[in-house]
Amino acid sequence: MKRFSLASTIAALAFLVSSTLLTAQTIGYWHFNEKAPGNASDATANAIIDASGNGHHATTALPLTYVAGSSAYSSGSAFAFTVNSDNVVVPDAAGAFNFTPAQSITFEALIRTFNIGQDSIGAILSKQDTTPGEPGEWWWRINANGRQQFWIDDVQTGSRNASGNKALNDGQWHHVAAVYDATAQQVRVYVD
Repeated sequence: MKRFSLASTIAALAFLVSSTLLTAQTIGYWHFNEKAPGNASDATANAIIDASGNGHHATTALPLTYVAGSSAYSSGSAFAFTVNSDNVVVPDAAGAFNFTPAQSITFEALIRTFNIGQDSIGAILSKQDTTPGEPGEWWWRINANGRQQFWIDDVQTGSRNASGNKALNDGQWHHVAAVYDATAQQVRVYVD
């Protein structure tokens, strides 16, 4: 099954894709506000709602705790991820989260990290697929230095990655973005 996973303390996440043939469109948008802070998520299928209208509803692998979101971005709820097995999975049977080297993509998220760094790595978003003929894998994470990193690997064009300069494991909310620019064939990351 093709899928991608979300992790870290995240208040909202958006996935946008465009190409020379398509105008920019939102593929998925998750607010993580199904319940108030202090409650546990439902671990039933499709309990995490995709607000984009595309029906890419998600499931938590284990019940996750809702926490208070960022007051700078309309408060609400967020998910707290604490261990590697904490994640949100979005099925991708139709390949909506595949992209080709001809398509530009942008990922955005509101995150807050505390102790990621040194020996731990926190995934924000990843897609793993080793199906022959399918577009490659990608991941976006906070690396062992507490900085964001975006890596893509495509069977046609090879791998590319970019790392940020700012340490984000400071307990503050940050608006982060990862971009693949198809025209320039460059990978970039942005913060705040």
